[in-house]
Parts: sequence; structure tokens; C-alpha cells
Amino acid sequence: MSHDLEIVVSIRPQHFLLEEFIALHNSLSISGQLGSETGNVIVYRRGGKTELVASFEVWGPSKVEPEDLEESVVSLVAAPRWMVEISVPAGGEGDDVPDAEALARYIAQRCKGVIYDPQAGAVVWPKPIAKSRPIPRQKEKIRLINLDWYLPRSQASLSTARNFLLILRELCPEAVPRRFGSYEPLQGRMEPDEEDPFLNAFSEECLREVGGGLFFSSGPPCFGGHIFTPHKKITETSPFLDVVHVSLNCDGRVLDAIPDWCDKIVRLFAELAERLKAFYAHGYVERGVYASRRGIGYGGDSEHYPLPRGRWVGIPSTPVWLAWFGGHTNHW
Repeated sequence: MSHDLEIVVSIRPQHFLLEEFIALHNSLSISGQLGSETGNVIVYRRGGKTELVASFEVWGPSKVEPEDLEESVVSLVAAPRWMVEISVPAGGEGDDVPDAEALARYIAQRCKGVIYDPQAGAVVWPKPIAKSRPIPRQKEKIRLINLDWYLPRSQASLSTARNFLLILRELCPEAVPRRFGSYEPLQGRMEPDEEDPFLNAFSEECLREVGGGLFFSSGPPCFGGHIFTPHKKITETSPFLDVVHVSLNCDGRVLDAIPDWCDKIVRLFAELAERLKAFYAHGYVERGVYASRRGIGYGGDSEHYPLPRGRWVGIPSTPVWLAWFGGHTNHW
């Protein structure tokens, strides 16, 4: 298992910080550029006279907002705006983790931030005051409503994304994307009266040779979802890559608080299926899913609905709450 660290800071980290750190550690060297769109930075260790061995990776910086972070982080960083992630692969050398932690401290000190350890679920630098009470991680078990639509490859178009926004605004404004991006934390933002930022990002994903994925977050009681686009080159053995996959999930507690939401979700499910020309769609509920300020997660006691995840693999044999077969809605 890899050892990961998140450095959350208020000042954007620049590449020269890595160069300064490497200058102080003669056994290390780097490849790549921090902040580059082409990928991550790899830190190498000299294993012999000429041999270089990959030690750990540095990703970012990525824009963040308080809602992306744990309360313990937000309470310690005056204005959290950026995140750098460091990952030490499983099976690393003895000095890999200490050197990664030292780089994390170097960045956090100079950019006014903290280091958060996802494995421990806590801030590890600066060290918390011994007498202070830790801030609890607020998680609640909920029922999660999952909706999935599968569209033909011809629907990987700007008109599909525009219709998607139009239908959400018409029937369920809470589900309209607020933030979006191809990875988390989501880097794009869309104001209530906008659509171009989301449409432009979707257009870029449609152009990717290996298919794109645009994730988005929404307002409560909706969490968000994604739109996956098809691969450009499809073989007969991989038809599951030849579809557009749209998903949306919602907090099931709204059904108890506001009963009308059940009809609202069913109508949204059917309208999106019909107007986006889905050839198949389904909706189902998972119980015991954990909800927190950073989104949703699954634990050992969470229900994992026995359906194939992700891309299209054919009509599932497992009964679902809602199902669409190209022309009408069935309730199970």
C-alpha cells in the first residue's frame, strides 16, 4: 500500500521549491515540472554510482476549496487554496518515506500550510498541541440513490451536455454541476447562470483518443456524478468502451424529509433517459454509505449493490429500483 501525503497551503507552491530541496539532498534528483499539464514530478534516489531509482511522486498544485478538505485542515490553514500530493509507492526504500515527509514539511513551511495524512485521517504537521481535543471526523451513514444512463456514441456531443444542463435546471436545479473536472479536487467552477465552462470542458473530454471523464459536484441533496465519453478506436472485443455513461447520485435521506422528492427523482430519471436518447438506464439504492464534507465513501459495513461498475457491460441480471429500456420506465 502506498504512503500518501496531502500538503494544503494558502500560497501556490512553485517548482523552485523542489529544486531548493533537492539542492540540500545530494542523493536525490527530480524529473518533471511542478504545475505542468504534462504530468507529475518524479523524485529519484541514486542507487549506485550511476543508477537512479524512483523514490516518490509529487502531484499538483491543484486548486482546492474548504469543502474539499477535512475540518481539521480548514481550522489550521487561514486561506486554503492549493494542494500538493506526495505518494511513496508500496515497497519503497528505507529513506523514501522520511524524505517525502521532509519535502512535504519544506513546502508546507514556505507556503503557509499543513500536512494531512489520509491514512491516519489527521494533520501530522504542525504537530497538534497535546492538550487540545481532536476535531472529530463528521461522517454519517446514509442511503445513496444512484442513477445511471447509457447513451450511444453518437450522443458524445456538445448538444448532449447542453441538454443535460437544460433538463437539470428545469427539473432538479439542485443537481446542476457547480464544480467539475477530470480529477479531484475538481478544478472547474460554474456559476448558476453559466454553462460555457462546463460545455468547454466536456468538449475537450470528447476529443480524447482513449475516452474522457468529466466529474462534477452538485448542491444538496445531490452529491454529483460524471459523464464518460467513448474511446475513439473501438475493437469488437471492447464494446463496453463505445458508449456515453452519465451518472448522478443523491442523498436518500431527502426521501424521508421531503416525500415529493421520490416523484422528482423518478421524473428526472425518465426525462433524462428519453431526451438524451439513452438505450438503457437504471436506478438503485445502497445503504450504509458514508457521507462527509469531502463527499461519499464506502466502509466494510456499506452495502455494495451487485451491479457492474462503470462502463457498459450489458443489461444486469440484478433487479433494480428503476429501469429504462429505450422507451419506457419500469419499477421493480
